[in-house]
Amino acid sequence: VSVMDQWAAEYSLKGGNRLKGEMRAQLPQQMQSLPGCDVDAHAASRLFKGLPTKRPSVDWMPILFLHITDATRLRPIEECAIQSAARLNPRFQVLLVSNSLQSSEHTGGNNDGFPLYPRDPAMASLPFPPRCVRLQYEAALAGTPLERWYAAHGHNASNPRLNVILADVLRMALLYKIGGAYLDLDLISIAPLPSGSLAHSIGMQQHRKATREGHRTAWQLNNAALLFRCPRSAILQALMVAFAQKYEPSVWGTGGPMLYTRVWRAWQQTRSSDANAGAQTAAMANLTVLPPATFYPLHWWQRRYFDEAQEGSESSVEAAIEPGVTVGVHLWSSVSGTRLHAKSAVADFVGQQCGFAK
Repeated sequence: VSVMDQWAAEYSLKGGNRLKGEMRAQLPQQMQSLPGCDVDAHAASRLFKGLPTKRPSVDWMPILFLHITDATRLRPIEECAIQSAARLNPRFQVLLVSNSLQSSEHTGGNNDGFPLYPRDPAMASLPFPPRCVRLQYEAALAGTPLERWYAAHGHNASNPRLNVILADVLRMALLYKIGGAYLDLDLISIAPLPSGSLAHSIGMQQHRKATREGHRTAWQLNNAALLFRCPRSAILQALMVAFAQKYEPSVWGTGGPMLYTRVWRAWQQTRSSDANAGAQTAAMANLTVLPPATFYPLHWWQRRYFDEAQEGSESSVEAAIEPGVTVGVHLWSSVSGTRLHAKSAVADFVGQQCGFAK
């Protein structure tokens, strides 16, 4: 029995078995129109500094990456994440949200944002070439349940995890206001985003927890990939409310997997016991939970992919990918760190996808 079948059977997820077949048929396709569900391009133009002055077209949809750090340059894996997403989703606008990134090639002023790859013919010739845009955090969070949280906690420089938490809250707010897709900068795309799952989808990961007996695995929602083409999602609203009500700055995943899983499990329990569940949990009824293989075919505890030289094709990243289901491969940089074994499976995979390693 495959991991996907175990996952679907254990949680009886909406369309779990059906989804697998549908995704196989839909993966080669590009975005299809979703009636009554359009990205708010006007909100994007107001929030992002550095978008072209020409208004985006009606089919415009962003894929957002967040670079919440003081670093002025991207790491190779981050470059690969951006380029692979742009290459495989040419009708989408890849936007890197960063207030620190600098460009030596752009002459229009780094404070205004800039095209990321003006000298790369493959990137520059896309309908929407990837761009770096600037963002005022206060404007992004204004009018959301996170506005007061940011005023109280968003400037706490003594918190070593503040940038991680800011990235967690900003992705919720931006997708809520604008709509679109969000991907982490260590998620390498290998197929187009699934056209049938763009409205409101989150991927599931397999998680391992230490116990007295050793380890046990559990399922968690992970926010490294979020597909919310429809702005003003009640799901994102519920997540933002839950985060603001129970903010635990010292807890790993307080705005990430722990939050998403907590809210989703509350809905799972409520739907079977209370037909009149509150909006905060009932909103999760419209959520599509994507199989673990969609974005997380590698598990964070599988150190051999990162730390050891690859030994044969059976230990390659490709061997972990499920054809027709896997859309991207999350590389767990928060766990694996910034250095890879030069001959590791992940280094080889990144080299194959983007022409460089390390």
